[in-house]
Amino acid sequence: MGAHDPLNDPVFRSLAADPSTGVVLFRFDGTVLFGNDQAARIFMGPGARAADYIGRNYRDWMPPAYVASRDQMHRELVENGKPMLIRALWDGYQHVTWLQFIPDIPDGEHDHDPAAGRFLAITRRVEGDLGEKITVAGEYVRVDSDHIRLGELDALTPRELEVLALIGQNLTSREIALLLGCAEKTVEKHRESIGAKLKVAHRAQLADLAQRAGLTLEDAGRARV
Repeated sequence: MGAHDPLNDPVFRSLAADPSTGVVLFRFDGTVLFGNDQAARIFMGPGARAADYIGRNYRDWMPPAYVASRDQMHRELVENGKPMLIRALWDGYQHVTWLQFIPDIPDGEHDHDPAAGRFLAITRRVEGDLGEKITVAGEYVRVDSDHIRLGELDALTPRELEVLALIGQNLTSREIALLLGCAEKTVEKHRESIGAKLKVAHRAQLADLAQRAGLTLEDAGRARV
């Protein structure tokens, strides 16, 4: 795997043991070289195990549109040499992934050849407004994933997602109506519909769901996978 194999690094092993952090090491062709159980559960559900995916190609189980989007990100990362901070909505949770390229040749001879290196993805679930949680500037590219998987929120229409996002910001129905350019009664009807679809009775619970997803107005227009 190269002269400086992170799998042999005690710091890497300590990071992979963090119960709140998903860690995946993979080739550009999609072959998963390493993953921890946390990453498997983040992306594949509570019962998933990393052992079921290591050595396989993530293209075999990830949606094609998601794969195409990620392939483009990987090419851009290698070309400009800057790591990426990727915000995504997956199964109703907001995820933040720190993605970087690790060339196999230490002297950098093949730095721009995606096949001659690996990608390290470090993922955590983060609630609420991501902008308020990024406190350090750096040489990286901030990306919002254009493809989302909404989980239970997939039952909602784009307009209902917008209303839920604003409920998550603790806005009143009147304030939401002003922002969306509609009547307050219309907002209340949307709120009732959202509650019925999600089987949630109280506004505070709806706000919690929106915060968990880090839901934004822009998310309502993103492609669903």
